[in-house]
Amino acid sequence: MDFTFSEQQTMFRDMVRDFAAREIAPIAAQMDREADMPEALIQKLREGGFFGLTFPEALGGLGVDTTTYGLVVEELSAASAGVAVMICVHNSVGSYPIAMFGSDELKARVLPRMAAGEIAAFCVSEAGAGSDAAALTTAAARDGDHYVLTGSKMWVTNGSRARYYVVLARTPGSVGHDSVHAFLVERDAPGLCVAKKEDKMGLRCSDTCVIELDAVPVPAANLLGREGDGFKVAMKALDGGRIGIAFQALGIGRACLEASVRYAGQRIAFGEKLWHIPTVRDKFADMAARLHAARLTALHAAWLKDQGRPHTKEAAIAKLLATEAAGHVADEAIQIHGGFGYTKDYDVERYYRDVRVTRIYEGTSEIQRLVIARSVIKELGSGEPGEGGGGVQPRRGEQPCSRNSRNSPSRATWWTWPSVSSSAPRSGRSSRRSSRTSSCRRSACCWAAWTSATCSWCSSRARRRRPTAASPPPRPQAR
Repeated sequence: MDFTFSEQQTMFRDMVRDFAAREIAPIAAQMDREADMPEALIQKLREGGFFGLTFPEALGGLGVDTTTYGLVVEELSAASAGVAVMICVHNSVGSYPIAMFGSDELKARVLPRMAAGEIAAFCVSEAGAGSDAAALTTAAARDGDHYVLTGSKMWVTNGSRARYYVVLARTPGSVGHDSVHAFLVERDAPGLCVAKKEDKMGLRCSDTCVIELDAVPVPAANLLGREGDGFKVAMKALDGGRIGIAFQALGIGRACLEASVRYAGQRIAFGEKLWHIPTVRDKFADMAARLHAARLTALHAAWLKDQGRPHTKEAAIAKLLATEAAGHVADEAIQIHGGFGYTKDYDVERYYRDVRVTRIYEGTSEIQRLVIARSVIKELGSGEPGEGGGGVQPRRGEQPCSRNSRNSPSRATWWTWPSVSSSAPRSGRSSRRSSRTSSCRRSACCWAAWTSATCSWCSSRARRRRPTAASPPPRPQAR
């Protein structure tokens, strides 16, 4: 992996930096106060090709790679994170599902319009379904050659400006991931309504809305992928979206560091400039180090995506480290500015509010840790937790169950396996144990399912506590 940017990447970065300094930064504070974005600025973004960054040139886009896209997002975020998130959502979760899972006819009809600046949005979260996306209740009932969508979506970025909405909904009355479907819904569909614009703490110039769906008819041709693919569509889209949010956080963090250094070079305390004070220098060092480390993870995730390689874990790592590093840097920026940093006269106050949401949307920091942990266990433990990987091996004389958790019909079921008679029981308690029918009720989600007459896990544990589906048995310890 080469960390030297190409000539094209450097050119894009410098052009966007100039554009942001000229067109966005001078009105960023005003947009924050008014909680709005001028249509004139959005038009300039269209003319500059920002809405077609990741779209192929054949469809009217610029066709930039993920690294270049990340650099663009970082520069926009350093000027206004609200402007950046509008571009981020449109170029990732708003359009990626159509590009990857839409029919050829749908791609040809919609993607060129998106690349030209018809804005896209992503509708997953609901009042009772945020991180737990499988709990969504928006219904999609099949009616001939249409689906009828009914429900409500929250936290929809670009909600009031969007022309196209990627919507997740499920078969009425169903539960679980397999009954979730993804659709492209157009703004003029009857029954679709922008019900409310949220009054947010940060990113105030970006519109975040509640979208109501009241028996909205959607053509079957607008189904993305197949029925039941909705969760997969969303997760694939979020892998790329998280890389963009990592670069957004890096842009905010860099702006905080730059503003703090400028302030420390002007502020006099104890008879000298603030940046000569050792404790302030320590803060600068820590801020710079955290941002640098996070930037490397973001670049690595972007590089993997450009290579067509799996990057779910790396995207989660990049988002986790970048957003938490930027949050720390913003907090330190306020501390360096002192009381001035707590007022709206200084940009760091806005940066502090803007950066907070990066640890929430596109998957909370807790969800990123869950994604990372699953990947680590799968890589290092020879399987998912509960699939026989990672540490517990049968002792000598013990035999593994002939059916393991991979073949279990249901992970929620407790199984009773027949014992294997011991040809030579030892004595005493072991002998009595071997004469019984041993029942291993270890869960399908535990590490492995072992059974034998000499297996102390199966016999002793089962006698002490009879597990039920609501009360799993204690996890055996490795010996």
